[in-house]
Amino acid sequence: MNVFRKQVRWHWRRLLATWYWFRYGIRVGGILGHGSIWPEFGDGKFVSVRRKGSFLDILDKRTGWVIRLVPFQPNHGIMVERIDLSGNLHGRTHMDHRAFMGLFAASEEKHADADA
Repeated sequence: MNVFRKQVRWHWRRLLATWYWFRYGIRVGGILGHGSIWPEFGDGKFVSVRRKGSFLDILDKRTGWVIRLVPFQPNHGIMVERIDLSGNLHGRTHMDHRAFMGLFAASEEKHADADA
């Protein structure tokens, strides 16, 4: 029975990967890391990720602070907000494509694997 469950799960994930590819143009779970990772919402060990409409909230379980990502079309970027335990806004900044690329310059996983 365990083998059957794994096969059903594998086929289901392949079907979902095909859906993401045709519907959104996103390759998920490709060979040798050439695809994106599977999206997961909910509680994790260190952070909880929740989608609230078009907002994406990332809750740090250690501190209770929330980082909210807000798609922001007029400037073609994303608004990043920092919210405390009471729901009060403590900071907001706009990030465009170049700002995001700057975040990844020194922290890409393939660079981290090569250094290890």
